Amino acid sequence: MQKKPASAPQSQKVRKKLKPEPLDCIRSWSAEMHSRAARVRQLIGDKHWLLDGFHKESLLREFLATRLPNSVEVSRGFVAVGKSGVVSPEVDVLISNPMTSLLWFSEGGLQIVPPSAVIGHIHVKTTLKVVEINDTFRTIDQTSKICEDGGANVWSCAFFFASSKSNPHETAALILQAARKAYLANQILPSCICCLEGPFAIIKPQEVPHGFRILIFDTENLSPAALLVDLFGSIPRQFLTHRSEMEFLLESAAENVIVDEILSR
Repeated sequence: MQKKPASAPQSQKVRKKLKPEPLDCIRSWSAEMHSRAARVRQLIGDKHWLLDGFHKESLLREFLATRLPNSVEVSRGFVAVGKSGVVSPEVDVLISNPMTSLLWFSEGGLQIVPPSAVIGHIHVKTTLKVVEINDTFRTIDQTSKICEDGGANVWSCAFFFASSKSNPHETAALILQAARKAYLANQILPSCICCLEGPFAIIKPQEVPHGFRILIFDTENLSPAALLVDLFGSIPRQFLTHRSEMEFLLESAAENVIVDEILSR
């Protein structure tokens, strides 16, 4: 009987090399947030919907706080103008820079800040549907106008953990309809709209023709990363000479355009 050749020692076995996959890493952020967001409902069912909303907001704050520069603070709170006494609606995710202006209040994760300290504000809803997106756009408009009256032109975002529509094209149509309505109502539009595991939209001012250009992408689970890159680009940074490497990685997602339209009168 022929003997089998002795197997090589473990140390001599050829191991398959693992190739770095940074795009897969940032794509996993969406699935991770989705999984964590579902846990409260899995444990308490339909009890206390308000607590479920607070939990989702805290997940987004945590996601941003661990990835943005240390000079930036992420909290919930309000924007308040001292001279006039005008106060914004509650901001689910308030991004501020305490190095630019003294804050009115900062305790227990709650901040009340002047417009000059605001970098951006995000308003969070569980599901992207007609009523919710119109309500979110109104809140963004109110908050942005308070910042604008205080001399600050800030970044803003509408964030949804899910869509009421079954595919990205239907969700994109819903976003476009809401953006048109808000634009015709003279509302300040958000800088971006993010749907977790769904489309990502960017809205930019357009000079010719005068109005706004809205681009909606099927980002294939890269929406949180796209939000992070868009927000990071709005943070004032001294000696900025190049784009972030993550922005280069996301250029592949920019090819999947669902909507490219000009909003104008």
